[in-house]
Amino acid sequence: MTIIEATYLEHTSTPIATGLRAGLRPVNASVRRLTICHPIWRLECGGLEKQMLSILRALPEDEFSHIIAIQDGPADDRHVHLRLPNTVCRGHTSSGSDRHWSATLADILRRGGADVLHVRGLSLLIDALMAADFAGRVRVAFSFHGFESWPPKLSALRRRILRAAVRRCDDRWAVGPSAARAIAKVLNMSADEFAVVPNGVDTRHFSPAVDRAAVRLQLGLPEDRPVILTVGNLKPIKGHDVLLYANAKLSTTSPLSAFVLVGHDDSAGRLPLLAKKLGIADRCIFAGPQADILPWYQAADVFVLPSSWEGMSNALLEAMSCGLPVVATAVGGNVDLVQDDVTGLLIPPGDPQQLAVAIDRLMREAVTRERLGSAARHHVVQHHDLNTCAETHARRYHAIASPSRKDAP
Repeated sequence: MTIIEATYLEHTSTPIATGLRAGLRPVNASVRRLTICHPIWRLECGGLEKQMLSILRALPEDEFSHIIAIQDGPADDRHVHLRLPNTVCRGHTSSGSDRHWSATLADILRRGGADVLHVRGLSLLIDALMAADFAGRVRVAFSFHGFESWPPKLSALRRRILRAAVRRCDDRWAVGPSAARAIAKVLNMSADEFAVVPNGVDTRHFSPAVDRAAVRLQLGLPEDRPVILTVGNLKPIKGHDVLLYANAKLSTTSPLSAFVLVGHDDSAGRLPLLAKKLGIADRCIFAGPQADILPWYQAADVFVLPSSWEGMSNALLEAMSCGLPVVATAVGGNVDLVQDDVTGLLIPPGDPQQLAVAIDRLMREAVTRERLGSAARHHVVQHHDLNTCAETHARRYHAIASPSRKDAP
């Protein structure tokens, strides 16, 4: 426990009134534009950052401007994948992690005239709260998206500190009911203390292929073999080793499939070596990270998500939106998205045999693939449209900011 955390904890015994408890008010188009600051560790290709950028693109330009504050390394407006209206990117002046991040962030908040600081996840929360106080009590929204490892390794003291920090925020939500229950259990809170704001996906962009064969030709994928796809950075929580073992267990009478793994290799080459050891290297394509992920979904026959835990997977949402039949582990947000044998197939985590059985079934049953894929897309269109998600964010931002604004009605 650091001195800063101890001092912070002493001043967090009484939570302030939150937008969550106060309720949401309709957006008033006549009020001035709000500035929202989004602190993140680094701009990467992970799901959290991807969802954040999608929401920023969908929020009304006449109501919001944004500051993306990067903790690890310098930042400016030249980030090619930002190109967002009313958005600037700020960091510190040197490379590497900022050891005085709370002070740097406070300066960014003051200079940018931020109304709301939206911190995603636990890792930057305490620094964000201190920065908001240093800057003149900027309102703070906390959203929970998932854990980097499962189960999370947090001491009892750390959990107490983070519980006080979460309750100190003006509003808080999780990306799904399962995520709300998970963080509440870890921090010894009630799930009712968190609202639920699900992730969204652009269902017009992520849609089924018109000509799958043409997409496969474009990507250089085999046209005469089923394609099994998984998307996600190659790290332990994503369960890619389980997928490789399932590949090796598939029955010899199952159609010979191409297993495509899209994502940055955080395994230091361990997974390609495992595929070679299992004798399935010729059935695996390690495609690496992809700037445009859409054609990979459109080229696939089946999508697999073998994670040991998920908050609410963007990749799963995108695959379902593209009409793919999915096989997912029955963990976290996966069970909020997938109803077994209705919008996909659910299997136990860490079970290569059950994963192989589910994949084998889908390879054999074309009617089942079509039924599950159609139902999956319908569910996402109805419940996870990006514009609806952005409207919810807009209402919450206005509700959070209104108590501190002179022009609030």
